[in-house]
Amino acid sequence: MDDRQFAAELERRLVLIEDEGSGEGPLPPLPALDLVFAIVGLVVLTVGLTWWGHFS
Repeated sequence: MDDRQFAAELERRLVLIEDEGSGEGPLPPLPALDLVFAIVGLVVLTVGLTWWGHFS
């Protein structure tokens, strides 16, 4: 990719990020189920590491 193509793609993505009314974004919204899995995973990891640190 040459510099002109890179600059054009960068400008296109910046416009998408800055334009809230377009209804289009650089990435699709994160599904709610993925967010729930991430939160549950962090809670399980935190509890597990706390338990491991306390009893080791």
